[in-house]
Amino acid sequence: MKVIVYFVLAILFSLSTFATASNLGDLIWEGKNSEAIQMMNKSPELVNTQNSIGYTPLHLASMVGNKKIVLFLVDKGVNFNATDGEGYSPLVRAKVNRHQEIVDILVKHVAKAVKP
Repeated sequence: MKVIVYFVLAILFSLSTFATASNLGDLIWEGKNSEAIQMMNKSPELVNTQNSIGYTPLHLASMVGNKKIVLFLVDKGVNFNATDGEGYSPLVRAKVNRHQEIVDILVKHVAKAVKP
């Protein structure tokens, strides 16, 4: 019985984390930066979470050109090399969506991250 209770609790926790990550994606997509930043500060594990199609918060912010969120995530040390469900990085998503300022930010910070 104890095992079943732990299993159910684990599922509920997973679902709430997924729901929170989905809500975070909506906030980033809609440009509700203060709310998104507050959510990530409250739950730091969200900065690298992936939604059902593999987008991280950095993917989403890069796709919509959300500079404030990109800079916040860069400061938090997110995984720049995360790939989405189609195998693309946030840098590629920014480039494809013609957000050159985001591309420049990512290139600059990725270069710093790999510099010996």
